[in-house]
This record gives sequence, structure tokens and C-alpha cells, in this order.
Amino acid sequence: MAILLNAVLFQVGWLLCVTQPTWAPATAAVALAVHFTLIDRGLRDLPVVLASLACGASLDALLMRTGLIDFGHGHAFPPFWMLGIWALFATSLNHSLRWLQALGRWRAPIGAVAGPFAYWSGVALGEATWSTAPWIALVVLSLTWSLILPILSALAHRSAPIRATTRSTHR
Repeated sequence: MAILLNAVLFQVGWLLCVTQPTWAPATAAVALAVHFTLIDRGLRDLPVVLASLACGASLDALLMRTGLIDFGHGHAFPPFWMLGIWALFATSLNHSLRWLQALGRWRAPIGAVAGPFAYWSGVALGEATWSTAPWIALVVLSLTWSLILPILSALAHRSAPIRATTRSTHR
């Protein structure tokens, strides 16, 4: 049930952050509060959330400064709705996206496709625009996400609580 709740929080939070950017800080705060209260039962995912925020803010600022994407708010720092998405994404890595941790080398190609797709979806919903030819931005995103997903997934795996395994010793 916790995995389903985590998936719903991430998907609904992502959609609300993109379509209702004014409400993004509140949306992310509520989703994070629910996550840490009901799903994580503590702050074990906090290091992953903080790393994801730092990574996301850096990547998005770089994309903005190099003219690959425009979030339409006229600032040098990424908008709060993007930061909310990065935080929500991080909460999914030990829960609804935990399956990524078992994929090893496949995380890079999955990141190379899924990361740019998320940005493309945000542009399609109207909260960002490509400042250059979209294929250039998508190639850059593909290359960066082929690194970001494996790194954040590995960090999430390290921050996850050790799960007890039960084996029957009776034959």
C-alpha cells in the first residue's frame, strides 16, 4: 500500500507542480509531509531529497544559462515548481521506483529516455519552452540523465534502511 501511495503522491504532485506552478511549494510540502509521515516513517529519504534538489537546481540552472530551456519566469534560478518535482522524484527512488536499483547498467539508458521525456512533457503542458532546437536540449538531457538516474538511485539504495530477510533454516 505504501508503494501505491508513493506512486500516487509523485504522479499527482508532478502534475500539480507543472499545471499549477503557483501552488507548487504547497503541493510539494504536503506530499513530502505525507511521505515522511506515512511512507518513510522518519527522515531516511531526506539525504536523497537534498541531493536531488542540489542536482536538479544545478542542472536546470545550467540548462537555463546555456539557453536550452526557458521556464518563463525571468530568473537565473529554476522555478519552485521544478524544485518541487525534483524533491518528489527523490521520494520515489526507495519506494515506487525502487525496482530501478536492481537494474544495474540499465538505469543509464532508462534515465537517458525517461529524463528527457519528463522535460518534454513539461514543455508540452506549457510551463517551459525550448530556447533552442528541441533535439539539442533533448540530447543534452539524455546524456545528463544517463548519469543522474544511476547516481541518485545508488544514493537512495545507500540511504535505505537495511531490510531484514527471513529464511527458513528448517528443511
